[in-house]
Amino acid sequence: MRYYANVVARLGNQFRDNSGAEFGKNVERPGSQELKWGLGDYPITPEAHMRHIRNLGDECLREAEQALLTVKSHQAEAQAVFRTMKAYKLLADYYEAKVLAAVAALIHKFGGDQRYRREAEQLADTAVNRFAQALTYIWHEIDHEQGAMKGRWLDGKSYTLPQLIEHEQSEREQLAALFRWENDASKQIPAQQKQGTAPKVGTFAPEK
Repeated sequence: MRYYANVVARLGNQFRDNSGAEFGKNVERPGSQELKWGLGDYPITPEAHMRHIRNLGDECLREAEQALLTVKSHQAEAQAVFRTMKAYKLLADYYEAKVLAAVAALIHKFGGDQRYRREAEQLADTAVNRFAQALTYIWHEIDHEQGAMKGRWLDGKSYTLPQLIEHEQSEREQLAALFRWENDASKQIPAQQKQGTAPKVGTFAPEK
């Protein structure tokens, strides 16, 4: 992802979400496919990968909804499967925004102009909202507000789902410093928050 972001920052937006396989996106030679990334095949861009992940989430929920209509017995088990598939869908939506926020933030870090910063900030806000929506649903519908479902953050401690939402919101406020954008990197980031990806370890920060 870092290499991808670096290329877009240096060579321009024509490389954004463009593997070279889609001839309609070839500006220099319209109508032609081109191995423009210097590889032996067409790479999967982060945007394309996350679209696929989100589509899988949509498919999970759609099939669960359709299956519910056919259930004649064991309704409780069927409802539990449906709730799990809905949770997957909501988390897939979140991860798409989270990853794309990191991509845009990296492009800006590597020299991309202010539009990438604005995009990163907007996507980061979207990610926070989607994270809260997903975990609130899981908290109410699957965990039943018991606190049995927990996740770990960078400090290695386990937190309840509402607490994880608070950590995600706090991380959003540190976006500029986490990606070391020059004009906003003055805030000190705790050492344990410098790497990883939420919600398992909870940070937007790229690896060194």
